[in-house]
Amino acid sequence: MAYKLKPNYHFSDMDQTGIDKVPVGRFIIVEDVGNENEIKWYKKVSDELLDELGDPDGQLDGTSTLTDALNGQAIEAPLDYKRDITDSYSITETDSILTLKRDITDSYSISDVDSNFRRIDDSYSMDEINTGIAAKQDSFVTAPTSSAGQAGDLQGQIAFSNTHIYYCTADYVDGLSDIWARVGLTLETW
Repeated sequence: MAYKLKPNYHFSDMDQTGIDKVPVGRFIIVEDVGNENEIKWYKKVSDELLDELGDPDGQLDGTSTLTDALNGQAIEAPLDYKRDITDSYSITETDSILTLKRDITDSYSISDVDSNFRRIDDSYSMDEINTGIAAKQDSFVTAPTSSAGQAGDLQGQIAFSNTHIYYCTADYVDGLSDIWARVGLTLETW
């Protein structure tokens, strides 16, 4: 007789955490138990960890591994026991799930799709891209001859020379106010 299983939980190895998120009564598949390509099934039987004598020793938490759960008797190998039929969906549960049909009114309309997804006409044009690149290129100017700069200097401009890197901190004002800052370059091994 065939039966339908409720969802199983998969872990890559026994050192993985997350066992605290698995509901009690669910099956756990561990892909690598220590031997190459060995797959093992476990069933979570408790959220409580037990010590060697079977006394309570704490709860599973976000740092608990599958090894911790096995040592604390919170999971066990179900193949050593008979199958618990209550872990399967009943035929009524299965039929009710399968009889749910897709409601056509629960679909996206074309205007929903247009408003929620990127459209080709919402992309940068080649002119906009070229303008943006030109603006960035315009940020690099010839090195200033003084910290006061000259007419046309704008905040954000950058300049380089063999000895310094220059940054314009404000738009040109009057030829008296310092608007350019610089940092010296030193050649050294680093």
